[in-house]
Amino acid sequence: MVKRDIYNFFMLKVNFKEKSPLVKDYISKFFTDNIDSLSSDGFSKRIVFGRDKRQSLIDIYGVDVREWNEIVKKHPVLSIGENVKDITNQLLVMHYIVTGERIYLKFLAVKLFTSKYYRSFPNGIKEAKIKAVIDGLSNKFYIKKHGTLDKSLDATVNTYVTAYKTRFNRASDDDLIYIINALSTRVGIFVKNVQNKYYNAPDDIGFFEDREILEKENKRTTTNDSIIYESVVSTVKKNELSYSVDIATLKSLEGYEYKDVLKNIYNSTDRNSIFIIIDEVMNDFLRINNSPSIQKAHDLFLKFSFTNRNRGEKLTKALDALINKYNITNPDKFKNVLIKYYSIKLYREILKSVV
Repeated sequence: MVKRDIYNFFMLKVNFKEKSPLVKDYISKFFTDNIDSLSSDGFSKRIVFGRDKRQSLIDIYGVDVREWNEIVKKHPVLSIGENVKDITNQLLVMHYIVTGERIYLKFLAVKLFTSKYYRSFPNGIKEAKIKAVIDGLSNKFYIKKHGTLDKSLDATVNTYVTAYKTRFNRASDDDLIYIINALSTRVGIFVKNVQNKYYNAPDDIGFFEDREILEKENKRTTTNDSIIYESVVSTVKKNELSYSVDIATLKSLEGYEYKDVLKNIYNSTDRNSIFIIIDEVMNDFLRINNSPSIQKAHDLFLKFSFTNRNRGEKLTKALDALINKYNITNPDKFKNVLIKYYSIKLYREILKSVV
């Protein structure tokens, strides 16, 4: 007889389909807050999933942790399994089982990565060294083959779901325990492989670069790169004509107060000002970074856009025009929110352009 005590507990306590919008907003914000790490190798800058983040997720689901802990105490496997007794891991797996949406498993993979990373590099890393180590890996390593942490974890989850389809469908106690541990193992191997290479490499490896690499990095943008940049900007503009305000992104930037202002802008001729802002956010990056390659934009664009203080005149004028028209009381914050908002929009398209 198939035992489904764990499954039944969560099905009685949580309406997963009803919780989907809130959990997706939570995940979207976490991904946006950590987009620079997810869109790079993920090892150079640590992602943190702390106690507050964990509790916030539990609060969204609205499940009583004390009731879950009572089940854990009485269960011979849950009580000794670190991964499987964590209620957030169980909730995310259950959410996938109920809805079939892989975003919940993707978030679980990111969450497991943060834990594995901390244990593998308890004293931190030297950024130059880790980058040099990853550059030197072969394509048998996921991070080298797929290029970013985001894509590497996507690939991990996709193969994992295929491998354990029967267990997901059956969802017995043994299956739920097994599939959480299986994903933990896969993510652990992903991190361990890089850890081993890192600690076996000399500390000065990151400070000596091949001349050919330096020359390649300093090349001006090729014609192909220029076409890609044009396509990125064009796509973002086209999307702004087709869609309304991205509330999840706006909230992640603590700019929700400007929701109504943006809605008004989108429904008026001020959309032309938005097009100027999109153009100039990209132009600032291209101009100041000496026409960089699209790969360099992948590595640097978002960080640059979020911190750049040397804004072009056209960008400043377009922002000031909106500030005056809509009587914005905190112009500096408004400028910061809009620049970051459209930087994220542009960056998402840049990501799609990098193989």
